[in-house]
This record gives sequence, structure tokens and C-alpha cells, in this order.
Amino acid sequence: MTPMPDDAVTVGCLFAAMGGFAEAFGQAGATVLWANEKDHLKPIEDLTVAGDGLARVDVVTAGFPCQPFSAAGHKKGFDDARGLVFLHLPW
Repeated sequence: MTPMPDDAVTVGCLFAAMGGFAEAFGQAGATVLWANEKDHLKPIEDLTVAGDGLARVDVVTAGFPCQPFSAAGHKKGFDDARGLVFLHLPW
């Protein structure tokens, strides 16, 4: 792991998908310490910072789960359980 400058902003990404938020923050000089996607670390419903040993971060990003709302999908929206996972974020 590359040492971070003392003033580097650290980022954790939920619903990371293809990593758009992580890439943007990285290009802006931030350091992404962890990212989560349904098939990456574990489902968001089961993820905890303390329980999973995730590093503390300055910024948490969260992309909106698109599958239930996509024109390429079944368009079930909030009737699809995946359309509600953002409710598990620690507001």
C-alpha cells in the first residue's frame, strides 16, 4: 500500500458498481480505502465497518442501485428488494 499524504481525503464506496465514484475521487487526489458491490465484499445488508474491519474514511459514496429501475430490466422499482437496499445506509 502506498503511504498517503497527511492531508489526503480517504473514501469508502458503497454500491460501487464499475467504480465511477472511486475513479473520480482518485483522480481528484483522494485515496479509496474500500469499495463494496453486491458481489464484492458482501451484500450491503450484512456489511459493518467494525465487524468487517473496514478502515475509517472521510467520505462515503453510495451509487443508487440501478437494476430495479433500468430500462434494460423488469422496471419493478421499489417493488424489487434491490431497489430498497439504499435504506440500509447509515444516514
